[in-house]
Amino acid sequence: MYNEYNGYNAYTPPPPPPKKSGGNAWKIIVAVAASVLVFALVICTTAVFVTWIKNFYSARGDGELATEATSSSLDMYNPDQTKPAETSSSPVTATERPAPGEVQTDTTVSGDLLSASDIYYQNVDAVVSILVNGTTRTSWGEYPFTATGSGFIISSDGYIITCYHVVEGGQTFTITLFDGSEYEASYVGGDEVYDTAVLKIDGENLTAVALGDSDNIVVGEDVVVIGNPLELTFSVTKGIISATDRIIDVDESDSISVFQLDAAVNSGNSGGPIFNDRGEVIGMVDAKYAAEGVEGLGFALPINQVLNISDDLIAYGYVTGRPYFGISVSTARVERGYAVNGARIENIDAASCAARAGLKIGDIITGIDGRTVESASDLVSEKDNYRAGDTAVLTVWRNGEALSMTIVFDEAK
Repeated sequence: MYNEYNGYNAYTPPPPPPKKSGGNAWKIIVAVAASVLVFALVICTTAVFVTWIKNFYSARGDGELATEATSSSLDMYNPDQTKPAETSSSPVTATERPAPGEVQTDTTVSGDLLSASDIYYQNVDAVVSILVNGTTRTSWGEYPFTATGSGFIISSDGYIITCYHVVEGGQTFTITLFDGSEYEASYVGGDEVYDTAVLKIDGENLTAVALGDSDNIVVGEDVVVIGNPLELTFSVTKGIISATDRIIDVDESDSISVFQLDAAVNSGNSGGPIFNDRGEVIGMVDAKYAAEGVEGLGFALPINQVLNISDDLIAYGYVTGRPYFGISVSTARVERGYAVNGARIENIDAASCAARAGLKIGDIITGIDGRTVESASDLVSEKDNYRAGDTAVLTVWRNGEALSMTIVFDEAK
C-alpha cells in the first residue's frame, strides 16, 4: 500500500558489498604516473615554445623581448618612450629678423604622384601640434584659457606657420613634434585679416615642408590634410579641392580669397598644411562650415597668399604697406547673365582710392595692369601683389564699354 512507504525512513537500502583489499593503492599509483607524464609534457612544450620565440625575435633583430607594452593611448608617438628635455626659444628681435625672402625653405620635390600614406610619412615630421596658454578678458574679468591647433615648419631653423586665430591672445606657445620632442616658441607676428601667424622655435636641421604653387590648383585634384583634430594628434584625411573661387568678407572693407575642400577638418586642424598629390603644401586649413546637415565644407588659405604675409611677418613682425582698395566685389560670369567675366563692385568706401579713381557700384573689373581678372578671387589675389602707394591701371566694363582707370592704393589701417 502507498501509505506504508509514505514516511521518510520507511525504506532501508541493503548494506554495500565488502571492498577488496589493495584497490585504493593501485588507483593512487596510476594517478601519480599520469601526473608525472602531464608535467613532463608541459615542460617540453614550454621549452620548445620559448626557443621558437627567441629565434623569431633574433631573426627580426629586436634583441630581446619587450617588458612593457607600447602605450595605445592618444598620447603623441615617441619611439623611445622618453621625452627629451625642453628647449626654450627667446623672442625674435628686430636685429635678428631676416630680410624679406631670406628664410630658406625646401621647395624640392620629385614630381612623382604619391599615395596619401607616402605624403603622410614624408611630411609628418614637419607638422606640429600647438598648445596655447593665455588670458581672455570678459565683462566678468580675466580668465585663463588654453587652445590647441596645428602648424607646419617652413625652414630648417624653426619658422612655423599657423592661423592667427589659433594663437590669438596667447602668452605661451608649446610646440610638439611627431617624435614627442617639445619646444617653447616665440611669437614672431600675426595678421588678423589674412588669419596668418608665424612662430619660431630654436632648432637645427628640422624637417621642413616642400612648398607648392597655389596658383596652379584645379578643382577636383586630390589633397591630403595632416593635423591635430580634437587633440587626435597627427591625423591624416584625404579629399579633393571642391572650388577655388571663394571669397570671405573679413569686414566691410577687406576680403580674402580661399579655396574649398571636402577632406574632413575639425577643431584643431586650423593652421595645418594641405598637400597636393606630389607632397607640396598648397594651402593652410582655415575654417570649417559647421551646421546641422552640413558635411565636407572646409576652407583653406592658398599658400602663395600665406607666404606673402608670412614673409613680412618674419621680416618686420607685421604686414607693412598693405594696400587698401576700398571696395567689396563678387564674381561676374557670362554664364550667369553678365556681359563679361570679372569682379563686380558691390560696395565702395566713399573715402577710398576706388572712389577717387571714379569707380562705381556695378562696374566689372576685368583686368589690372594688363593681367586678366575673371573672378573676385582673381582681383583679391592681384591686389596682394601691390603695396600702399603703388599705382595700377584697371580695365573696367561699364554699360557695354571697356574703360581704363588709374588707381593709387591707400594703406590699410
